[in-house]
Amino acid sequence: MNKIGFIQTESYKRGAVLSVVFNIIAKALFFLLTVLIAHYFGSNVKTDIYFFVFATATLLSGLAAAIDIAVLIPTAMRIKQNEGKEKANNFLGSFFILYTLVGLLFLLVIYFGGVAIFKLSSKFLGQDVDLYKNYFFVGATYLPLMILTNYFTSILTSLKYFTVPMIVSVINSLFVIAAIILLHKNFDVYGIVLAGAAAYLFNCLLLLVMINKVLGSSFFTIKKWSFKLVWKDISYATIGQIATTLSSYLPLFLLSGYSGVISQMNYGKAIADVPNSLLTTQLTNVAGIKLNEDAAKYQYTNMNNVFLTTSKALVFLLTPISIFLIVFAQPIVTILYANKVFANDAIKTATLFLQLFAATVVVVGINAIVARVFFAMQLIKQSIYYQIVMNSILFVAIYILVNYYGVYGYPYGLIVMNAINFIALYFVCKKLTPFLQYNKLLQYTLLVLLLNGVIAAVTYVCYTYLPFTNIVKLLAASIIYIALLLCANAIFKINTSFNFAQLWKTLKK
Repeated sequence: MNKIGFIQTESYKRGAVLSVVFNIIAKALFFLLTVLIAHYFGSNVKTDIYFFVFATATLLSGLAAAIDIAVLIPTAMRIKQNEGKEKANNFLGSFFILYTLVGLLFLLVIYFGGVAIFKLSSKFLGQDVDLYKNYFFVGATYLPLMILTNYFTSILTSLKYFTVPMIVSVINSLFVIAAIILLHKNFDVYGIVLAGAAAYLFNCLLLLVMINKVLGSSFFTIKKWSFKLVWKDISYATIGQIATTLSSYLPLFLLSGYSGVISQMNYGKAIADVPNSLLTTQLTNVAGIKLNEDAAKYQYTNMNNVFLTTSKALVFLLTPISIFLIVFAQPIVTILYANKVFANDAIKTATLFLQLFAATVVVVGINAIVARVFFAMQLIKQSIYYQIVMNSILFVAIYILVNYYGVYGYPYGLIVMNAINFIALYFVCKKLTPFLQYNKLLQYTLLVLLLNGVIAAVTYVCYTYLPFTNIVKLLAASIIYIALLLCANAIFKINTSFNFAQLWKTLKK
């Protein structure tokens, strides 16, 4: 094992386990960060600007991350195998230089034309942009720093330093949490913006030191620029990602015209994202390994079994969480966010956002496992076309629904797109992967939804009669819900492999 300080290369199995552990820690800290922002600052134009800048930088850096994962890292591995380590390092180093130069050019453009760009790229009031222009200028550093951070973590992950991405996430969250607690009185929300920039700069420098220790000077010694090798692949890889980026950026642009709404949306969405962040990512990662192995051996029956086992487990786990979040959104939001700076109207808005985003949780999980099947079958081109179509539908739906229904048009658009996607995948799978029994998943999902609807109704009735405080009532309701679900599953045997241990054993067979 190669060590960099306390970080070392890992086997795939050990790396998977450690990734899960660090992922839970990283997600918990990020969620705590969101709760603290709501607690100290509530929702206003300043928090909106922070969330807008952070989300925009994340989306745009995702374009580069897609190139890293789909093109640069695989190409570097092939060069290493065929031409040697030094040439592979030169190849990676050339894109480090390119990313750095592009980042510096971006910051130069922002320096001279930033205020005008900020006004054109959002619907914030011009007077707010002028007043809080420093938020935008400091926030602009997020993009180049994120791109470099993602690039370095992709390189190190490919070298089996599997825990590096989660450690980076933990460092980012700790920086901002510390800034909120220590600087909120003197710096207000601006302290968060500064801490975010400091965190990414610190991570970039730390990762650069690690890269130097692992790859050596050949990473920084560019003997030959290799851009011509991959320009076509880069162009192809970004097509689908551009569609996703545009459909995700549109609601940020439209909602920036409503003071406090972006913050309230993020507070609701942060809760709704937890199930897929913790469950879907890990289960599909495990399933993806097995699907790749079976696809290479043309074992389509096994692929179908893995697909059904994983997707049914996801539906069984995500459906009760989704429905519980919808039914009990108000007490959940109140417990987590209610305070003197978070007004009742903000709680109502965040509650409705949570309910609407929670309605998409199950389909997001299903889409993730179907995508793993497509990747295993090397249906990359078809996946990109489908991605473009779905995101085009989402783009149009969001634009129309925001204009008709205001701030909630964004989650309404997501629900519309996910409903179409849920049905459309049946026809897509029938055409591209006929061995996949997606129809069984459709039937199973409807059954689980019906069961959980009944359980949720019974639980809610019990909840209304409980004479306790909100926290105790919510805890009691969750226990009642889980007990009823387990009893129903034991009686009707809806899913016998919904826990992680059994699922893992099934996937390894």
